[in-house]
Amino acid sequence: MHLVITPYKSMGPIRLGMSRDEIHREIGAEYEELYSFDKPAFKGDTTAPGKEHFEDMGIFVDFCRPDMCVAVEVCRPANPIFRGGRLLYTPYGELLSWFKDIDPDVHVESDGLRSRKFGIGLWLLEGHDTLDDFPESAIVFEEGYYEKKYL
Repeated sequence: MHLVITPYKSMGPIRLGMSRDEIHREIGAEYEELYSFDKPAFKGDTTAPGKEHFEDMGIFVDFCRPDMCVAVEVCRPANPIFRGGRLLYTPYGELLSWFKDIDPDVHVESDGLRSRKFGIGLWLLEGHDTLDDFPESAIVFEEGYYEKKYL
């Protein structure tokens, strides 16, 4: 599935700010609730957002109160596209150079990158983190996502 990214707005048909029900109607696929406010990721966690996984499509959706989408992360078979670039099907080294050109402030770590300018991140699987490897996942997030208390 081709998912065109609009920075800080959407990935494919999923828009940041959509409700859980709107996303279910839009995608129309089976999903697994990985965790939620009622089913925390670990015992005693009361701040984690909800997360659903649409496995057949390679889509993860993060929610925060009041059940609004704050981030969309995808892995293969999804095909996230930003400015014509296929983020999961292009070697990381090429993507890193490209992001450094379009966002001189891109944040680079050993396992990927995060562009606050565009609200996009790429993650590399441990052991597959060379410049020749392909990203494992791509994420589109709302402004302030990584600074929010619920993370």
